[in-house]
Amino acid sequence: MSPQTRRGRSAPPSHRKPNSHVAPVAPVAPGAAAKPAASVGDVAAKSVGETKPNPIRHGRRGRDLGKVKKSSGFRYLSELFGAYTPLLIAFVILFAGVWLWISFGPHSPTPQDNWTRIENKWMTPREDARTAVSNSMTDFAAQLKAYKDYRNDTKGWMTDLQAVTTDGGWKDVKKTDTDNSTILTHMQNFISDGNAEIADLDLVTAATDGNGIAQYADQIQTDENTFNADYGIVRSDIMGSAVFHSTPGPLPVQTPTIPPCQSPDPSVSPDPSASPIVCSTPGPSVSPGPSVSPGPSASASPSS
Repeated sequence: MSPQTRRGRSAPPSHRKPNSHVAPVAPVAPGAAAKPAASVGDVAAKSVGETKPNPIRHGRRGRDLGKVKKSSGFRYLSELFGAYTPLLIAFVILFAGVWLWISFGPHSPTPQDNWTRIENKWMTPREDARTAVSNSMTDFAAQLKAYKDYRNDTKGWMTDLQAVTTDGGWKDVKKTDTDNSTILTHMQNFISDGNAEIADLDLVTAATDGNGIAQYADQIQTDENTFNADYGIVRSDIMGSAVFHSTPGPLPVQTPTIPPCQSPDPSVSPDPSASPIVCSTPGPSVSPGPSVSPGPSASASPSS
């Protein structure tokens, strides 16, 4: 201020705009007591009370992550994988789908699957029936039933093999066309020889006594040998080995019975053209008759 102002002269009005940040002071009416101004401490306490506490943050971790995100390597990887993220997601989905389909999805059985399924179904029952035939040598009814089971198991085996052959289930994609053709030929031979044995077993099961079974003994054994040979060839073609569950032996048959001798009817005259009767038991032995001692010879007395 100038000296004149200090001596009591009023200063000229200022042309400055009032400060908007400073709140205007309301005029005090004459005679009213002035309201005491709030102290600096009260204002600070009020500000502290109204201020919400900031949450506790891990400043070090945030600073570390911030440094990593600002690094050039992070930005490069983010740009690289960010562009290929859709492709990576599609690859993961495709891989999971293929794995699920291979593990649990439906797929055509392989020749090995077909062979194992059929072999496990019929091999054990057929061997059990064969054992029952051997254990019933003295019981014609039990042996005939065992032969029927043996026939039925063999027929079921061949029927299942023929069904897979018709559907083309013996073709292995891992083998050449020549190998698959050879396997098919061996399989058809196996089925044909098995059906031939079934036909002969039909004759055996139609027998009415032990003689009816015994007359087909040689033929059944020939069929069984052929069946086992075909089995070994086909199993080796498909599974790579021809291991039998057990070593099959000849099928036993009952010994033909010989009818006992019957005494001829005395009222029926024997037929000279009839064949002699063969007896199962030897006839009674004929003992020689007692020897007759010669009588004493008469001596001639001298005549008188």
